[in-house]
Amino acid sequence: MKKIIFIFLLSTYSLFAQKKEKIIFIYDINKDTIVFNKKKKIYKIGNNQTYQFIEKKHKQTEANYSSIKKYVITIDDFVKKNKTKKFPEYYNEYSFYIFIKNNYKYGCLIEVEKIWLVEDKIID
Repeated sequence: MKKIIFIFLLSTYSLFAQKKEKIIFIYDINKDTIVFNKKKKIYKIGNNQTYQFIEKKHKQTEANYSSIKKYVITIDDFVKKNKTKKFPEYYNEYSFYIFIKNNYKYGCLIEVEKIWLVEDKIID
């Protein structure tokens, strides 16, 4: 019986330990870029950080800015926050989103994943 309880507690801890922290970047139409491809969109945000949205893999929803405000961070603050962590492994600790404002209160919240570009080609 003790083994069953131990396994249950261990599996529950494992599930909660794997939950990634949300990071939301605000898309700035004057500074950032979107590149449209056949089935994905590539976003260049801030200091040339690149993220991709794949239609069949990621979600895109309408969101109220006040409901996501606590997760919003700038690229510079994100880099500072992870300064002591090993690069680039710390990207695996987060789930990334980009918020594109439609008006003052609402916008489109897009789930994305970090990608690495070398000479404008995606590498895994």
